[in-house]
Amino acid sequence: MRRTGVMMLSLLAFACGKAVEEPQSPPAATTADTTTAAAPAAKSKSDAVKGPKLMPVDEATTDPSLKQYRDDLLTAVRKHDTKALLAALDPKIRTSFGAGGGIEGFKKQWKPESPTSPVWNELEAILTLGGTFNKSSPEPQFWAPYVYSAWPEAEDSFESLAVIATDVPLHKTADISSPSMATMSLDIIKRGKQKSAEAKWINVTTADGRNGWVESKFVRSPIGYRASLTKRSGQWKMDALISGD
Repeated sequence: MRRTGVMMLSLLAFACGKAVEEPQSPPAATTADTTTAAAPAAKSKSDAVKGPKLMPVDEATTDPSLKQYRDDLLTAVRKHDTKALLAALDPKIRTSFGAGGGIEGFKKQWKPESPTSPVWNELEAILTLGGTFNKSSPEPQFWAPYVYSAWPEAEDSFESLAVIATDVPLHKTADISSPSMATMSLDIIKRGKQKSAEAKWINVTTADGRNGWVESKFVRSPIGYRASLTKRSGQWKMDALISGD
């Protein structure tokens, strides 16, 4: 997951976040304090998938106080600093669409005192994948990652996934050594019907009709975990970490 977060940061090109056809490669940009490497190189342009794209966007860099808060939070996440993480949370943080939540609910769900808690990888991915401001919020509010906040309404958020890197191989089978049928770059794709015994592989169908397998670290669901960062009384806090719809 860390590699995925690192890989994405050069893709955050302040694009509009809408689905478009065959855009130019996005210029490099930076969020937080990391650099990026793309997925394995494409064989040729003729192998590239054709269809809608979801361009990376990161509006946090337009607000210095938000950027500093996010950088500090990301530092705590990478250090597995439970005390700093909990201090960065809103006391009433939402952890689901139902009852519960709050700091105690967060601790019960994620067990951040454990070095192997999934919250560390999840938050690193979220915080390094940009995001956008909620323009309709009465308070300054930022949602991350961009895969959620900039998702185009025309695309089915339950059946679709976003490729979060460039030149990602679409394999014939769920095996890293299997032939690459095509390459994907920031494409919006559909979930396939086949299942793999390994969680690292996802069966997908591209917009131009090719069905194959992609490593799960290169794709993300728009209804996966996302975080809300809200500014109240002059201070940014994470007030939601939820998934689903």
